[in-house]
Amino acid sequence: SVSMKSKFEALGIDKALLISNWGKPIYADSDKVLALKKCWKIDGKFIIEYSGNFGFVHEYETIKNAIYLLKDNTDIIFLFIGSGRHYELLQEYVKNKKLGNVLFKPYQPTSKLSESLSLANLHLITFKPQMEGLVFPSKFYSICSAARPVLFIGDRNTELAGIIRASDCGSCFDAGQTRQIVDYIVKSSSSAELLARQGENAYKLFLQKYTFKHAQTKWSKVLDDLGSGDTILNS
Repeated sequence: SVSMKSKFEALGIDKALLISNWGKPIYADSDKVLALKKCWKIDGKFIIEYSGNFGFVHEYETIKNAIYLLKDNTDIIFLFIGSGRHYELLQEYVKNKKLGNVLFKPYQPTSKLSESLSLANLHLITFKPQMEGLVFPSKFYSICSAARPVLFIGDRNTELAGIIRASDCGSCFDAGQTRQIVDYIVKSSSSAELLARQGENAYKLFLQKYTFKHAQTKWSKVLDDLGSGDTILNS
């Protein structure tokens, strides 16, 4: 990320080249997606999905509180696929509060990744503000490839939040903005046009910046420059 590159430069490392990660193309069969929804008994629901590790670097309290405030809305369900310490804490919280609007599933096999990522109407990404420049959620690339909009919770001034706003592929909220997040989720659940536009914008962003081809081109240039003895310029 740009912020991570800046941290290296602040340490006096002046030859820092930025090459973004990439996402795999997501080709989901709509029949298989529907079959998975039915298997998990979430067909007909508005699905907010968190896919991947949900650990200490990720914001937790705001998500937990939003889930609780939406507990009586039977049309909306939160789907968590993965693992992590906050995943486990949330499981305990949901069990203790006897909440019925959250579904937990383990990591899915690579062969089912297209279907599992395509289940969502809205994908959740979060990390704590103090993690800026130390982590960048690589799941963002795959979400864009799946043509799904993003709900980001963390710090609206982070690099990722700026990318989401600039490309109009989702919405961003600061940690603690629970009521605003709940209102946005409820509004989004009945706004297919908004979700379709943001999902389309996410896919356009993927094609413009986050395919394997883009990274391969930059890596090839780096290796060519090293082989020829040329100076690698900052990028």
